[in-house]
Amino acid sequence: MYLRQMFVALTATANNAANIQIVRRGRIRAIAYTINGHIDADSEEFSIELSTVPTFQSRTNDAQGVLWNAAFQNATIGTEGTSPYCSGQILCDYPIEAGQLLYINAVLAGTNDVEVGIILHIQ
Repeated sequence: MYLRQMFVALTATANNAANIQIVRRGRIRAIAYTINGHIDADSEEFSIELSTVPTFQSRTNDAQGVLWNAAFQNATIGTEGTSPYCSGQILCDYPIEAGQLLYINAVLAGTNDVEVGIILHIQ
C-alpha cells in the first residue's frame, strides 16, 4: 500500500484546482480528507469534489467520475461569517490505472476561502 497526497488552497471557483497522476495500477482503498474554510456571509457556500474528470460535476445528474464530494453553506442571516472544519476518512474499493489523472474541482459562491487536503490510500 502507498499514499498519495493532494492539497489545494482556494479563494475562487476552480476546475482542475489540483491534480495527480497515478504511477501504477491499483485500487483506492480509502480517502482521508481535511477541509478548513471561511464563509463570510449568509447563503454563501463552497463545494469540493475529487474526480476522474477535470470539471466540477457534483451538481450534475448522472455525473461520471466523482469519487468524493463535500459542501458547506453559511446558514446565518446577516453578515456574520462561519469557519467550517471537518476531517474524516471513507473506505472504498475503486480501481485505478497507471497514468490516470485525479482532480480536485471546486465551486465557491461568495467571499470564501478554503483549504482541502486529501490522502489516497492505494493498494
